[in-house]
Amino acid sequence: MASLTLDQLEAQIKQCNLNLEGLKNNIQILEDNLSLHKNHERALRQNLSILKDDYIIAMASEFKKIKQDLSIVKMKIKEIEVDLKNGKFFLSKTNKLLVDLKSQYDILVEGQKNKVLTGHFGKE
Repeated sequence: MASLTLDQLEAQIKQCNLNLEGLKNNIQILEDNLSLHKNHERALRQNLSILKDDYIIAMASEFKKIKQDLSIVKMKIKEIEVDLKNGKFFLSKTNKLLVDLKSQYDILVEGQKNKVLTGHFGKE
């Protein structure tokens, strides 16, 4: 990471914290949606099993509609699971970035307190 000023690091840390909160909220929403869709899937499967097990002769359109709804719910569940996985990945990357930024910030603050300039002159 390039050398940044104290103000730049403060701004990036604030932005990173905002991103973290947004990611956490999105992950919570995705987890809630996933739970909702899994409950819906379970209910649709129960409806299908009742129609099959009790030898109820249902109208073909009702049976077909439930099957279609089930396939739509399955697709939504897969999409949400992918989004959730991506969200958690970016959350971890953002957490790591925040730790790195805070570390750089602490180094700069400590350097300002000590008013020590570290220079590298010539060859090592």
